Amino acid sequence: MRLPKNQPKRPLLRRRRPPSDSLTMDARTQIESALRQTAGWMGLTSQLGEPAPAVAPAVVSPVAEAAVEVPEVGQASRQASVIAGMTNALADVLQPTVKKEAPLSIVQQIDEILQGMLAGTEFEGKQVYLAEDPKKGVIVRVENDTYEGVNAVPEGKIKTLLRTAVTEWERRQELNRRRQKV
Repeated sequence: MRLPKNQPKRPLLRRRRPPSDSLTMDARTQIESALRQTAGWMGLTSQLGEPAPAVAPAVVSPVAEAAVEVPEVGQASRQASVIAGMTNALADVLQPTVKKEAPLSIVQQIDEILQGMLAGTEFEGKQVYLAEDPKKGVIVRVENDTYEGVNAVPEGKIKTLLRTAVTEWERRQELNRRRQKV
């Protein structure tokens, strides 16, 4: 194959780009779909007991149109790691890991209790909640008013509800401690 004389010589084959740490949802969906098809061709089924998807008719893939990847000198041993990587990716699609949610902070736990207590009261649907501030500590928000701490809230129904929510949280913590001892 000859290149026209007026164009500078460039390598015909592209070097491999390092993998990106983040994928768009569209790219992830396309990769998962391709891996599911691969699993179907291999006769595998997902952990959920679903049958492997039927093999779709041949479609021209954008990957087939991409430049051929040639390993650099000394990379022949990496072929095994590529296969292992594909196997791991296939396993991730077939058996997705469940991400655990971070535990709630004390203020978030008390706010959950408070929100449950507000249901059915005159404050239901109003902005009454607890938040945290790294410099100020606990922040109590009542509609347009903000208070630094429960003690700064004026006496009344809201302050009573806040104290009751804190007492309920303490009661639950004590129950959890007793259960763990048994």
